[in-house]
Amino acid sequence: MEETVLMMVYGTLMKGFHNHVLLKNCKFVSNCETKEKYRLQASGIPFVNSNHAHSHIKGELYEVPVSELPNIDRLEGHPDWYKRRKTTVLDENNEEKTAWLYFFDQVKDNVPVVESGDYRTLKK
Repeated sequence: MEETVLMMVYGTLMKGFHNHVLLKNCKFVSNCETKEKYRLQASGIPFVNSNHAHSHIKGELYEVPVSELPNIDRLEGHPDWYKRRKTTVLDENNEEKTAWLYFFDQVKDNVPVVESGDYRTLKK
């Protein structure tokens, strides 16, 4: 059995979005949110900035086969654009889990903040 890691997704990799196809070989674990507060911004594509405590980021938690990480990293431009780092998330049972999350910590003051921390609220 292949080794897996936990990954939280908060943008176009979530169910109902166009990049979700990259998670077809991954097991959905739970809806989740970050334990710490970060700033979610979006203008077309979303990004999480770890330098600003704003809201708990909401998303989905997946078990990702290690062999799938390069494909997802390529989409996210890791490590040159987004940076994949571990963070603590809370699953639907409020249990703490350590999961990979993609961060983009460059200052983008001209990009709107998603006040709710939930990118899905922008979909409609």
